[in-house]
Amino acid sequence: MNSNRLLIRNATILTVNDQNQVINSGFLFIEHNLISEIGSMDEPIFSSLSHSLPASEQFDASGMVIMPGLINGHTHAAMTIFRGLADDLPLKSWLEDHIWPAEAAFINETNVEIGTKLAVAEMLLSGTVSFANMYFFEEITAKICKSAGIRVLLGEALLDFPTPSCQTNTETFNRTESLLTRYKNDSLIRVSVALHSPYACSPELLSKANRFALEHNIPVQIHLSETENEEREIQAKYGLSATGLIEKAGLLRPNVVTSHVIHPDEYDLDRLISSNVGIVHNPRSNMKLASGFANTEYITDNSSLFSLGTDSAASNNTLDLFKEMNASALVSKLISNNPMAMNAKKIVRSATIGGALTLGVGQYTGSLEKGKWADLIFIDFNAPHLTPCFDYYSHLVYAVNSTDVKHVMINGSFIVVDRKILGLDQTECIEKANQLSKNLAHLAQH
Repeated sequence: MNSNRLLIRNATILTVNDQNQVINSGFLFIEHNLISEIGSMDEPIFSSLSHSLPASEQFDASGMVIMPGLINGHTHAAMTIFRGLADDLPLKSWLEDHIWPAEAAFINETNVEIGTKLAVAEMLLSGTVSFANMYFFEEITAKICKSAGIRVLLGEALLDFPTPSCQTNTETFNRTESLLTRYKNDSLIRVSVALHSPYACSPELLSKANRFALEHNIPVQIHLSETENEEREIQAKYGLSATGLIEKAGLLRPNVVTSHVIHPDEYDLDRLISSNVGIVHNPRSNMKLASGFANTEYITDNSSLFSLGTDSAASNNTLDLFKEMNASALVSKLISNNPMAMNAKKIVRSATIGGALTLGVGQYTGSLEKGKWADLIFIDFNAPHLTPCFDYYSHLVYAVNSTDVKHVMINGSFIVVDRKILGLDQTECIEKANQLSKNLAHLAQH
């Protein structure tokens, strides 16, 4: 099924194009890594293709809904090894008293490989085809993603203090340059500058990172305005808001991706939006850490650069974007007292084309359209909990489980078939992570 040509037929296709077009009894013709044709099986082009192609180059998707693969706008993949380690704590205590000490003791090349493979397996099986990552030893992340066939925008994390992979910021920038050289024009791997946050990076480091990103024409990732305490501390220290601080460093501009963005005031939020800064909403992590909830309805009404992210499995416990879609929709309605807030189509767009636009690749992926990369997932709708179906978008947000994802295609190749990952040994991933967890158990909060 991984030939250079494939005709997928008998599918219901959610294009997530500008018109949110749904094609019943639809087909997709894929050549190499691109969608060459898309439409209804009633069209003459389908008849011509189906008669000219051998059976080995045709795929029957009866009973399936095909949609763009999901895009995780923000995570720290290797932190799966800390899943459930320190739950039910506020962000400051969770991070400074538990996670940073655990990272200092256990984050090395071997354990990053274990955690990242586990994360990639989890994301692929739940329909994620691309993710933005900020962590350490990112050359390992790149290698794993390349081998497994998943897209990634990665970034070696920059902080004011030594990290598990780099003793100095200079080392971090050198690692980033090395990644840029190795993966220049790669089909799956993209490189970014990954600033941790305005509270963990000095103004000088923020400015230096901005200059580096502009010089190399690459995106910047940064946590921003995640807690009220962050805003208070930055205001007390610099006399600026978190948004004002990154603006001073030159980071209020396109090609900057901010995560969380819960506590900016109205003025700062408007400036982020008008500056075409990308915003990644991480609903379940934010709720679990009681950090707050972003003003999603306002953001999506005023910007297309809005994405969903899981954050890490240490603060969320899963990397399942279907759960993020559900949480984002339900909580937005609750806090706004408006059942029409963040409707299902908005949410699905946030997890697909919104993610692609936020990460700077919306012209290539995020929707199923002629000429775009063949990044798509097949969802089996022949299930009791998905019957009947009056609205596919509604089911995706309120009824579909990640286990309903049956096949995953990235860059024109099947990566998951019948829920089996072709390029990664998921059994080995689980065994190695369980073995490592025995060494971590003494750090768990009880």
